[in-house]
Amino acid sequence: MEEDWLRYGVTARRTRNQRRLAELHALRRKRREHRGATGTARLEAAQADLSGRLVAAAEGISKAYDNHLIVRNFSVRVMRGDSVGIVGPNGAGKTTLLNLLTGALPTDAGEVRLGTNLVQVTLDQRRNLDGRPQR
Repeated sequence: MEEDWLRYGVTARRTRNQRRLAELHALRRKRREHRGATGTARLEAAQADLSGRLVAAAEGISKAYDNHLIVRNFSVRVMRGDSVGIVGPNGAGKTTLLNLLTGALPTDAGEVRLGTNLVQVTLDQRRNLDGRPQR
């Protein structure tokens, strides 16, 4: 209210107006001083790995059952936010490849490295929405 009053003009003829103007300047000075630092803050950050950036990295992985080769010398790096599609006919080894990349199945050759703080979610196409197997 005082600033509005000041904007619309102060008449210097009255002692009351001079007092109000002096009080306004005192309020501004008090506010300016109040906004100063009131104390000190100390922040500490813990050192950690980059959480969740790398999802999976596979280098030269291979998998075979008996003499039937499923995956041969496969390498991939999957980062957070990547979209991955695995397409192929039934029995081609899509699920086996996913199990190799998630660490659920050991590789015959090569190395799979998983990122930190991963939460795996699997939607089984052979299950109903209530979680029971289809018949």
